Amino acid sequence: MAFVKLNVPTFDVVVPSTNKTLKCRPYLVGENKILLTALESDSPKEMTDAVKQIINNCVVDWKGHVLEDLAIFDLEYIFLRIRAKAKGEKIRVRFNPIEGSDCEECKKPKTITVDLEKLEIRKDKNHTNRLQLTDELILEMTYPKYQFIGDLVKKDAAKTGEIEVLFDMIKACMVNVFDKDSVFEVKDATNEEITEFLEKLDDVQFHKILEFFATMPRVEYTVDLSCEKCGRKDVQTIMGLQSFFE
Repeated sequence: MAFVKLNVPTFDVVVPSTNKTLKCRPYLVGENKILLTALESDSPKEMTDAVKQIINNCVVDWKGHVLEDLAIFDLEYIFLRIRAKAKGEKIRVRFNPIEGSDCEECKKPKTITVDLEKLEIRKDKNHTNRLQLTDELILEMTYPKYQFIGDLVKKDAAKTGEIEVLFDMIKACMVNVFDKDSVFEVKDATNEEITEFLEKLDDVQFHKILEFFATMPRVEYTVDLSCEKCGRKDVQTIMGLQSFFE
Protein backbone atom coordinates (compact mmCIF):
# COMPACT_ATOMS: atom_id res chain seq x y z
CA MET A 1 0.00 0.00 0.00
CA ALA A 2 1.35 3.45 -0.94
CA PHE A 3 2.14 5.78 1.94
CA VAL A 4 -0.38 8.51 2.72
CA LYS A 5 -0.03 11.77 0.78
CA LEU A 6 -0.93 15.20 2.09
CA ASN A 7 -3.12 17.56 0.13
CA VAL A 8 -1.46 20.94 -0.23
CA PRO A 9 -3.78 23.94 -0.79
CA THR A 10 -3.22 26.27 -3.71
CA PHE A 11 -3.96 29.96 -4.14
CA ASP A 12 -3.77 32.61 -6.86
CA VAL A 13 -1.21 35.40 -7.01
CA VAL A 14 -1.63 38.37 -9.35
CA VAL A 15 1.63 39.21 -11.12
CA PRO A 16 2.07 42.99 -10.69
CA SER A 17 3.58 43.72 -14.10
CA THR A 18 0.99 41.75 -16.10
CA ASN A 19 -2.10 41.73 -13.83
CA LYS A 20 -2.47 38.04 -14.69
CA THR A 21 -2.59 35.24 -12.13
CA LEU A 22 -0.35 32.34 -11.21
CA LYS A 23 -1.48 29.34 -9.20
CA CYS A 24 0.84 28.70 -6.27
CA ARG A 25 1.17 26.59 -3.14
CA PRO A 26 2.82 27.53 0.17
CA TYR A 27 6.43 26.49 0.57
CA LEU A 28 6.90 23.37 2.66
CA VAL A 29 9.56 22.03 5.04
CA GLY A 30 11.90 21.15 2.18
CA GLU A 31 11.76 24.66 0.72
CA ASN A 32 12.05 26.24 4.17
CA LYS A 33 15.29 24.30 4.64
CA ILE A 34 16.60 25.75 1.37
CA LEU A 35 15.73 29.25 2.56
CA LEU A 36 17.25 28.85 6.03
CA THR A 37 20.47 27.47 4.54
CA ALA A 38 20.72 30.48 2.23
CA LEU A 39 20.04 32.92 5.08
CA GLU A 40 22.71 31.30 7.25
CA SER A 41 25.25 31.51 4.44
CA ASP A 42 24.85 35.31 4.25
CA SER A 43 25.62 34.94 0.53
CA PRO A 44 23.66 37.12 -1.95
CA LYS A 45 24.13 34.47 -4.63
CA GLU A 46 22.76 31.67 -2.45
CA MET A 47 19.84 33.86 -1.43
CA THR A 48 19.06 34.66 -5.07
CA ASP A 49 19.28 31.00 -6.05
CA ALA A 50 17.11 29.95 -3.09
CA VAL A 51 14.33 32.42 -3.94
CA LYS A 52 14.30 31.29 -7.58
CA GLN A 53 14.23 27.61 -6.60
CA ILE A 54 11.41 28.09 -4.09
CA ILE A 55 9.31 30.04 -6.59
CA ASN A 56 9.93 27.39 -9.26
CA ASN A 57 8.87 24.67 -6.80
CA CYS A 58 5.79 26.48 -5.50
CA VAL A 59 4.24 27.84 -8.69
CA VAL A 60 2.10 24.93 -9.81
CA ASP A 61 0.71 26.67 -12.89
CA TRP A 62 2.62 29.51 -14.56
CA LYS A 63 -0.31 30.21 -16.92
CA GLY A 64 1.94 31.33 -19.73
CA HIS A 65 4.45 33.22 -17.59
CA VAL A 66 8.16 32.37 -17.56
CA LEU A 67 10.22 32.99 -14.42
CA GLU A 68 13.16 34.42 -16.33
CA ASP A 69 10.90 37.02 -18.01
CA LEU A 70 9.44 38.43 -14.79
CA ALA A 71 10.72 41.63 -13.21
CA ILE A 72 12.50 41.72 -9.87
CA PHE A 73 9.48 43.26 -8.14
CA ASP A 74 7.22 40.54 -9.60
CA LEU A 75 9.30 37.76 -8.08
CA GLU A 76 9.70 39.54 -4.76
CA TYR A 77 5.93 39.95 -4.53
CA ILE A 78 5.25 36.33 -5.56
CA PHE A 79 7.79 35.04 -3.04
CA LEU A 80 6.33 37.08 -0.17
CA ARG A 81 2.80 35.90 -1.00
CA ILE A 82 4.07 32.29 -0.93
CA ARG A 83 5.86 32.99 2.35
CA ALA A 84 2.69 34.52 3.86
CA LYS A 85 0.69 31.40 3.07
CA ALA A 86 3.46 29.14 4.40
CA LYS A 87 4.31 30.83 7.70
CA GLY A 88 1.50 33.29 8.35
CA GLU A 89 0.65 36.78 7.20
CA LYS A 90 2.20 38.54 10.20
CA ILE A 91 5.95 38.99 10.65
CA ARG A 92 7.92 41.09 13.11
CA VAL A 93 10.51 43.58 11.86
CA ARG A 94 13.05 45.13 14.22
CA PHE A 95 14.22 48.75 13.93
CA ASN A 96 17.38 50.04 15.54
CA PRO A 97 17.25 52.68 18.29
CA ILE A 98 17.84 56.35 17.50
CA GLU A 99 21.42 56.98 18.58
CA GLY A 100 22.12 60.32 20.24
CA SER A 101 18.45 60.98 21.00
CA ASP A 102 17.50 62.78 24.23
CA CYS A 103 14.30 60.72 24.41
CA GLU A 104 14.57 57.52 26.43
CA GLU A 105 11.81 55.91 24.36
CA CYS A 106 13.58 56.70 21.07
CA LYS A 107 16.78 55.11 22.40
CA LYS A 108 15.02 51.74 22.56
CA PRO A 109 14.82 49.39 19.56
CA LYS A 110 11.35 48.96 18.12
CA THR A 111 9.69 45.83 16.79
CA ILE A 112 6.78 46.32 14.41
CA THR A 113 4.29 43.72 13.20
CA VAL A 114 4.02 43.73 9.40
CA ASP A 115 0.95 42.28 7.69
CA LEU A 116 2.14 40.67 4.44
CA GLU A 117 -1.44 40.71 3.18
CA LYS A 118 -1.13 44.50 3.00
CA LEU A 119 2.03 44.60 0.91
CA GLU A 120 1.77 47.06 -1.94
CA ILE A 121 3.44 47.57 -5.27
CA ARG A 122 4.39 51.23 -5.34
CA LYS A 123 3.80 52.72 -8.79
CA ASP A 124 5.00 56.25 -9.46
CA LYS A 125 2.37 58.12 -11.47
CA ASN A 126 5.03 59.73 -13.65
CA HIS A 127 6.90 56.51 -14.35
CA THR A 128 7.28 55.45 -17.98
CA ASN A 129 9.37 52.88 -19.83
CA ARG A 130 9.52 55.02 -22.97
CA LEU A 131 12.15 57.70 -22.52
CA GLN A 132 12.07 60.72 -24.83
CA LEU A 133 15.76 61.34 -25.46
CA THR A 134 15.33 63.89 -28.27
CA ASP A 135 12.39 65.34 -30.16
CA GLU A 136 12.40 62.26 -32.39
CA LEU A 137 14.37 59.56 -30.56
CA ILE A 138 12.74 57.33 -27.90
CA LEU A 139 14.46 54.66 -25.81
CA GLU A 140 12.23 51.80 -24.68
CA MET A 141 13.24 50.05 -21.44
CA THR A 142 12.21 46.89 -19.65
CA TYR A 143 12.52 46.10 -15.94
CA PRO A 144 15.54 44.33 -14.46
CA LYS A 145 15.03 40.59 -14.33
CA TYR A 146 15.85 38.50 -11.29
CA GLN A 147 18.45 36.69 -13.36
CA PHE A 148 20.38 39.96 -13.69
CA ILE A 149 20.77 40.09 -9.92
CA GLY A 150 21.93 36.47 -9.97
CA ASP A 151 24.54 37.29 -12.61
CA LEU A 152 25.57 40.44 -10.78
CA VAL A 153 26.30 38.76 -7.45
CA LYS A 154 28.62 36.31 -9.21
CA LYS A 155 30.90 39.22 -10.11
CA ASP A 156 33.50 40.78 -7.87
CA ALA A 157 31.83 44.14 -7.23
CA ALA A 158 35.04 45.68 -5.94
CA LYS A 159 36.83 44.86 -9.21
CA THR A 160 33.86 45.60 -11.47
CA GLY A 161 33.12 49.04 -10.05
CA GLU A 162 29.80 50.82 -9.51
CA ILE A 163 29.81 52.57 -12.88
CA GLU A 164 30.33 49.32 -14.79
CA VAL A 165 27.59 47.64 -12.76
CA LEU A 166 25.24 50.54 -13.55
CA PHE A 167 26.06 50.34 -17.27
CA ASP A 168 25.54 46.56 -17.21
CA MET A 169 22.10 47.04 -15.66
CA ILE A 170 21.12 49.72 -18.17
CA LYS A 171 22.26 47.57 -21.10
CA ALA A 172 20.32 44.57 -19.76
CA CYS A 173 17.13 46.67 -19.64
CA MET A 174 17.36 48.42 -23.01
CA VAL A 175 14.84 47.02 -25.51
CA ASN A 176 14.98 49.27 -28.56
CA VAL A 177 15.57 52.79 -29.79
CA PHE A 178 13.13 54.19 -32.31
CA ASP A 179 12.07 57.29 -34.18
CA LYS A 180 9.16 57.94 -36.51
CA ASP A 181 10.80 55.98 -39.32
CA SER A 182 12.88 53.17 -37.80
CA VAL A 183 13.20 50.77 -34.87
CA PHE A 184 16.68 49.70 -33.73
CA GLU A 185 16.53 46.58 -31.57
CA VAL A 186 19.19 46.57 -28.88
CA LYS A 187 19.56 42.76 -29.00
CA ASP A 188 20.94 43.14 -32.53
CA ALA A 189 23.63 45.64 -31.48
CA THR A 190 27.10 44.77 -30.17
CA ASN A 191 28.17 45.60 -26.63
CA GLU A 192 30.58 48.18 -28.04
CA GLU A 193 27.78 49.89 -30.01
CA ILE A 194 25.52 50.06 -26.95
CA THR A 195 28.36 51.42 -24.81
CA GLU A 196 29.11 54.10 -27.40
CA PHE A 197 25.42 55.04 -27.53
CA LEU A 198 25.25 55.47 -23.73
CA GLU A 199 28.52 57.40 -23.50
CA LYS A 200 27.27 59.94 -26.04
CA LEU A 201 24.15 60.81 -24.03
CA ASP A 202 24.14 64.18 -22.30
CA ASP A 203 23.40 64.59 -18.57
CA VAL A 204 19.68 65.28 -19.08
CA GLN A 205 19.23 62.22 -21.28
CA PHE A 206 21.18 59.95 -18.93
CA HIS A 207 19.20 61.25 -15.97
CA LYS A 208 16.00 60.07 -17.66
CA ILE A 209 17.41 56.53 -17.64
CA LEU A 210 18.35 56.81 -13.97
CA GLU A 211 14.87 58.15 -13.23
CA PHE A 212 13.37 55.07 -14.89
CA PHE A 213 15.08 52.84 -12.31
CA ALA A 214 14.40 55.20 -9.41
CA THR A 215 10.64 55.29 -10.07
CA MET A 216 10.00 51.74 -11.28
CA PRO A 217 7.44 49.68 -9.31
CA ARG A 218 8.65 48.03 -6.12
CA VAL A 219 7.34 46.03 -3.18
CA GLU A 220 7.06 48.20 -0.11
CA TYR A 221 5.37 48.54 3.26
CA THR A 222 5.07 51.81 5.20
CA VAL A 223 5.40 51.84 8.98
CA ASP A 224 4.89 54.68 11.44
CA LEU A 225 7.71 54.80 14.02
CA SER A 226 6.76 58.20 15.41
CA CYS A 227 7.36 58.62 19.12
CA GLU A 228 4.35 59.54 21.26
CA LYS A 229 6.58 60.53 24.16
CA CYS A 230 8.69 63.23 22.47
CA GLY A 231 6.57 63.85 19.39
CA ARG A 232 9.28 62.86 16.90
CA LYS A 233 7.78 62.08 13.51
CA ASP A 234 9.25 59.05 11.75
CA VAL A 235 7.54 57.25 8.87
CA GLN A 236 9.70 54.65 7.15
CA THR A 237 9.26 52.41 4.13
CA ILE A 238 10.39 48.78 4.15
CA MET A 239 11.49 47.40 0.79
CA GLY A 240 13.60 44.57 -0.54
CA LEU A 241 13.21 40.89 0.36
CA GLN A 242 15.84 40.93 3.08
CA SER A 243 13.81 43.47 5.07
CA PHE A 244 10.90 41.03 5.38
CA PHE A 245 12.79 38.17 7.02
CA GLU A 246 12.48 37.76 10.78
